[in-house]
Amino acid sequence: MADSDQKTASRRSAAVIGVLLVATAILIGVAYLRHGEHGSLPTNLSAERLVIHKTSSEEIQAWIAAEMKKSGAKVGVVNIWATWCEPCREEMPEFAKFQKSGLAPVFLISADSEADEAIVRSFLVEKGVGFQSSLISGDQQKFVETWQSLSNADPMKRWSMSLPATFFVDATGKVRSFTVGGITSAELTGLVEKELSDPLDTPHD
Repeated sequence: MADSDQKTASRRSAAVIGVLLVATAILIGVAYLRHGEHGSLPTNLSAERLVIHKTSSEEIQAWIAAEMKKSGAKVGVVNIWATWCEPCREEMPEFAKFQKSGLAPVFLISADSEADEAIVRSFLVEKGVGFQSSLISGDQQKFVETWQSLSNADPMKRWSMSLPATFFVDATGKVRSFTVGGITSAELTGLVEKELSDPLDTPHD
């Protein structure tokens, strides 16, 4: 009888351990899925460590040209956005995803107020952005007018100032083409590959 009770107790203990192991596996799986939903962030990424340049229109152009030269890339992606722009907020994780592909450097230019730098930093980190970004400093109207003129030589085909706006630039930072509205990582990949396959000495109309 004692042996029987001992075997029953052993079976019960084994069953309890089995249930605990299954429960642990489920919890680990749920944690993994939740982590995957929010994207994998570098362990050292924080709002304080994220580099944000507060620069004027001219300085932003110089920054882009210098970074393009440093990277040796033939095509770069420039995105003008703002935290108060809902389509901009929705597409930001796509830029973070695209940037990790290494296909082309990404330059983010926030149209938020300089006073909102902390908000911009927190938002970018939340969306998984760990690369350098820029915040328009000084006369924003001048910045907009500059990028309108850069977008196309024909005034009728220029950027309408709608956000978000994504520009594709050559190795010198000169705008080749642009698109307005939310965009996905897959769409960015397709457009960059198109730019790379086209002659790079002639901007698109």
